Order: sequence, then structure tokens, then C-alpha cells
Amino acid sequence: MISPELKIEGSKTKPAVTFKNGKLSIEGRSIPHDSRELYEPILQTLFFYSQNPEDITEINIHLEYLNSDSNRALMNVLILVEKIYRKGKDVLIRWYYKNNDIVMYDQGNIFKSLIEAPFKFEPMS
Repeated sequence: MISPELKIEGSKTKPAVTFKNGKLSIEGRSIPHDSRELYEPILQTLFFYSQNPEDITEINIHLEYLNSDSNRALMNVLILVEKIYRKGKDVLIRWYYKNNDIVMYDQGNIFKSLIEAPFKFEPMS
């Protein structure tokens, strides 16, 4: 089975997204007008991938900011990742945040408390 791929160009209001070979990267600002439009392709790709995932799935989230609508959408993404982990596959979620950005650090902690999967914080200068 061929692993799905996804690439979404970032902008001032939406993050750049790439998914290839079991590695998902979300980077930038997530304040789109309609988060469903942005996150639906990610959810569809991850759902398809979750049917036959790689042995290791890596999620890298480096967001400068996300609005409440994006919060809900990202939670749905992480729920799919958790399902992969519960299948016995290795998963690592890396949450990148700027050293002085307490808001994004706290947001990562909220996600970590709600998801059953390895979660690592990566401070950035």
C-alpha cells in the first residue's frame, strides 16, 4: 500500500502542512477564516493513512498562534494520531514553542493532557 502524501502552502492565516512517509508537519499561524476547509484534507489524509500506518508516525507541530476553531480541528487530528498509537504503532508528537511563549506552551500541555500518545516539548529560541 502506498502511503498518502499531502502538501498545503502556508500563508499569513494558515500553516504550511506536509505529510509524507508517516511524518506530519504543521508550521506557522492557524487562524483561517474556515478551519474546516484547512483541516479537512489533513483529517482525510490521516484517516486513510491510519488504516495501514507506518511503524513510526511522527507529528511535528510548530505553531506561532492558533484560534479556538483551529484548536478544535487540531484536536481532531491528534485524536486520529492517538488511534494509530492505540493500534500498537510508535507515535511521537513534538510540540515546538518559543521559549517565552507561555500561551503556546500551555496549549501544548492541554493537548498532552487529552491525548494518549508520547508528547515531547521542543523549546525554540
